[in-house]
Amino acid sequence: MNGERRIAVSLALTLGLLLALSICGEPCQVTAAAGDITVIENRAVYSFAQQATFTLQATSDAEITRVYLFFRAVGDERTESREIDIEPAREISVDYVHDLRLSPLPPFATVAFWWQIDDAAESRLTTEHQHFEYTDNRFAWEQLSADELTVHWIEGHGDAVFGQAGLDISQASLARINAELRAPVPESVDIYIYDSQNNLDAAMMLTGRDWVAGQARPELGVIVIAIPHEEGYTSAMKRYIPHEITHL
Repeated sequence: MNGERRIAVSLALTLGLLLALSICGEPCQVTAAAGDITVIENRAVYSFAQQATFTLQATSDAEITRVYLFFRAVGDERTESREIDIEPAREISVDYVHDLRLSPLPPFATVAFWWQIDDAAESRLTTEHQHFEYTDNRFAWEQLSADELTVHWIEGHGDAVFGQAGLDISQASLARINAELRAPVPESVDIYIYDSQNNLDAAMMLTGRDWVAGQARPELGVIVIAIPHEEGYTSAMKRYIPHEITHL
């Protein structure tokens, strides 16, 4: 009986964790605690090139007196920091809205963010780093992956054959360039294929960047190119993808 009871408790805990994850999604931290400070909600959502909203809900036995937000894109040396205005209270809920039009993030970067929370009893909690991928969410993206490579294309502007062609050409290009230049293969490479040059240009202009037919971001392991899903797309892939991979 004791064995069955332990199994039942284990299953209940596992189901509870899965339910919490399904509700929160990523990036989300259900709870975190240090001293008397407990984080109830910690998340970030964004609208590409418009705004990013960072949300925190926390409680403490003493009044929470100060809250700081920190965030940084992978590859950036500078960490953005903000002191959040709050009314001291034992329970706080804050939303900080960062204007991406005035202070853009690098497109397609991984962004880390974390909080520091102080209370009147001199307890301090610094949350673990949470992450989100700052992709162009004006569009829905499909993807195919193999090993360190992932090819993304806009939903409705390509199919599995289109994606597989991009993946095959990318894999062959990486192998050939590695053999010719004896350069190390990046840990991961993400290739985003826009359906038109206009959409790619608009995305880069919105984020304060000027890209031409495509460009590689070595610090991010990201390539962004424009290849319409039309006759001859394989030739375009063979022309643009190897060229951009050499810049990683």
